[in-house]
Amino acid sequence: MSKIFFIFGGIFITYLLGNYYIFSELRNTLTSRAKWIGISSYMAYWIGVLLFPLHLALHDIPLNPNMAHFLHEIGTGWLVFTPYMLVILLLFKIIKRIYRPIKHSFLYALTITLVILTFGFYKYQNPKITKVEIAIPKAIESEQKTLRVVGITDVHLGNGTNKSMLQQHISQINKLNADLIIISGDLIDSDVRPLYAQNMQDELNQLQAKQGVFVCLGNHEYIGNIESSKAFLKTTQLQLLQDNSVTLPNGIQILGRDDYYNKDRKSIAELSSSLNKERPILMLDHQPRELNEAAAAGVDLQFNGHTHHGQIWPFNLVTESLFERSYGYEKKGSSHIYVSSGLGLWGPPFRIGTKSEIVLFNITFQ
Repeated sequence: MSKIFFIFGGIFITYLLGNYYIFSELRNTLTSRAKWIGISSYMAYWIGVLLFPLHLALHDIPLNPNMAHFLHEIGTGWLVFTPYMLVILLLFKIIKRIYRPIKHSFLYALTITLVILTFGFYKYQNPKITKVEIAIPKAIESEQKTLRVVGITDVHLGNGTNKSMLQQHISQINKLNADLIIISGDLIDSDVRPLYAQNMQDELNQLQAKQGVFVCLGNHEYIGNIESSKAFLKTTQLQLLQDNSVTLPNGIQILGRDDYYNKDRKSIAELSSSLNKERPILMLDHQPRELNEAAAAGVDLQFNGHTHHGQIWPFNLVTESLFERSYGYEKKGSSHIYVSSGLGLWGPPFRIGTKSEIVLFNITFQ
């Protein structure tokens, strides 16, 4: 606990020091302006800085959903504004030293930062449809030899991805006319109270798929409260798979692993031992680990999330160093693996250098 305290304490001190430097540059820029412009700008700036700790302090207090959403978006958004603004200001300082000063450098830095964040917010608000064509050389018990499977992960429903955003997502998903919908964990951000307050179970029950909607657990379902998360899922049409499997009428087997957060979860070999290897096996596993084991167990399609592909550059470089596959498609033997960058977000409402996505698998069977 003390180690975590020092880590987060260090991050918070760094956050305040970075903002103090940005504020000093703002103050220098406004020295020649009218007094009321300076005072109002200073107040607005520090309100923005303090919204993040205020957001954390009020986390356990029931708030109006709109107010909670505002605090979350601006508070966490400032965490991204600070380093981007700081880096750009320092770059202008370097240019000043080695070349010449740039007039109005603070305003240029602010404009560049806001353009980047606006573009990142737009990318988050407008998920892309990623189409993946897959051939599985196994038979199914149906005259229909193709299957449209919609895969989503990391929706992070809560104060960030609120009911309004969820409605947009569901409308986009339903337009894909899916035979099957699979959700690979972190559907819930951490706290189920905003979900009940906004009746998000009603929206989730609008998902349409002929063969059903299946979900596995992610680490955020555990971080919040696993029992509360499972209780919320029971209020929806979603079928939770937690270290178990289900066989569809056409013979396709869907396996859902418990999250890596649970160190007592079963191995892929244990979970797949009772499955018919002559029939297709689709596996949901939140974190992209043990990819070789899935291939060895005869899994035909493994769908993962968790990484967000870093979410905000340059953190995609970090996730690529931590995971064998941080994003995208890979094939191991006869096993198809797809790691999605996720539909929603954790924390800041931006996609910079990454994308929010809905994956559409067009699967052809023998």
